[in-house]
Amino acid sequence: MMNGNKDRAGGFSLLEVLVTALILNIGILGLLGSQMAALKMNQAAISRSIASEYAYAMVDKIRGDAAAARNGDYDVRTLTLASGIVGQTGTVAEKERALWALQLSRALPGALVQICRKISANETFSNCADTGDFFMVRVAWQQGADDKLLFDATNTGTSETFDSQSVEVVGHI
Repeated sequence: MMNGNKDRAGGFSLLEVLVTALILNIGILGLLGSQMAALKMNQAAISRSIASEYAYAMVDKIRGDAAAARNGDYDVRTLTLASGIVGQTGTVAEKERALWALQLSRALPGALVQICRKISANETFSNCADTGDFFMVRVAWQQGADDKLLFDATNTGTSETFDSQSVEVVGHI
């Protein structure tokens, strides 16, 4: 005797195949989203690593030339675009600072720099002093929503979403 249901149980319907494909696509999109988040975090970590490397390099330069540091040759009292820092009087320290800033601006486009002398290590960057054996080096940057380094100190009113980042290092001469 033939069973009428035997023919119906033999294969997949087109609807089942489409549902399976939909579920598979949702899973793949989830994986891609996770991958994009990981890439953004990786870019932020790279930027922070670059900024830290350059901040500590400047700390080492200042410690190596304490007399020039006490004289103010390394000072950048306000947050300034690294690409705009130049050696003004031509001292060795100012030339080193200008070369450091140029290299930083190439490694971290749009980076901002501030180098301050302090009387104590607990003071903030807004309290730059003309004397003191403590100094602070700050490297700041902003990353846009698409993780490009987009900061321009003269144009902060864009529709881009920025994430401010900075590395601050305190040293003693």
